[in-house]
Parts: sequence; structure tokens; C-alpha cells
Amino acid sequence: MYEFYLRSTTMDFLVFSDTDVSQHLYILNKKNIDIYNIFKSNKIPHVTIGPGGLWLNIVEY
Repeated sequence: MYEFYLRSTTMDFLVFSDTDVSQHLYILNKKNIDIYNIFKSNKIPHVTIGPGGLWLNIVEY
């Protein structure tokens, strides 16, 4: 299980996946980080947990 963590001034969230997408992280624009897009565009199953555990999303393709 791989864990991806994003912290910004507006949101902290975690993404868990059994696929390592580290090689895709270099394409992210540092001003507009959209880690979700990596998983969505590549149709990679993942679990996201929102700030403070407020929400849980499970995405399967």
C-alpha cells in the first residue's frame, strides 16, 4: 500500500493505493497540485481520506 499526502493552506488529505504513482508526480504543476488527477486519468483504484477524517472515498475501476 502506497500513501500520498498533500498539505496546502486549504486542505490536508491522504490517498492510499496499491499502485506506486511516484513517477507521475513530476508532471504536477506546483501552483495547482491535483493529485486526484493522476489517479483519475490513469484509472487507478484508490482510497482518499479528507481533512480530519471528514470524508472517505473509495474509487474502484
